[in-house]
Amino acid sequence: MRCICLFVLLLAACSAPVKPGSALFTQDSGFIRKNDVLNILKYNHLTDTTASGWTLYPDTDTFGKYYRQPDGNIMACLLDVGSETHLLTEITTDDSIVKAERYIHWNYPCCWRNFDGFVKHGDYYCLKICRTGSGYCSSNAYIFKNIQPQDSMSYIMQSYFDSFGGGGPDCPWVVTSKRLIKGDSILMQYQVNELAMSDTIEVIGGTTTFEVTFFKDKEKWRPTDSTFLKMYKLDW
Repeated sequence: MRCICLFVLLLAACSAPVKPGSALFTQDSGFIRKNDVLNILKYNHLTDTTASGWTLYPDTDTFGKYYRQPDGNIMACLLDVGSETHLLTEITTDDSIVKAERYIHWNYPCCWRNFDGFVKHGDYYCLKICRTGSGYCSSNAYIFKNIQPQDSMSYIMQSYFDSFGGGGPDCPWVVTSKRLIKGDSILMQYQVNELAMSDTIEVIGGTTTFEVTFFKDKEKWRPTDSTFLKMYKLDW
């Protein structure tokens, strides 16, 4: 009987989630593998880790990224494959999650490439959230110092591809930008390429550049002038 009880205890220990170790966060910043992200999500009961989508990726794929804060805590962004969302989490030095917020894409993360959607600029973090539609994909930046609920903040649209552009299906627009953060202001330098069709090949038909400055108003970013944002559909 004692042997059976011991076997049951060992089986339970093997199947129980293991508390993520501080060994994951040895640097001031770094990436987190799928297996480690799964362990964090499972241990903290943040999602259904049995979803079939997880099995489509190798265990060594990058599914998270982190930065160390001045107080030693970790700010981490984790990909939840089951719902195609991203989780922002603050993790203490003893590996406890003190805050977690889920950020939802408008459809799926079409604008992410190799976990480039979570970066740090000075005191600010930037999380990229994507919007998709028919022949459309945009990148929208939430810029913040502390984790907040998604619906309490505003975002800045930073790029998009629109197959309909401003003149119908034969005039796609490609919008890109560069972001400069200084204090509590952001300078967005936009470039709009209007594409034209030449023998079914897209070529640049015209280019427009402009700048917009955003200032922080509590947790929202406000443009000083929205004229060009409205003109080029950057004010959603």
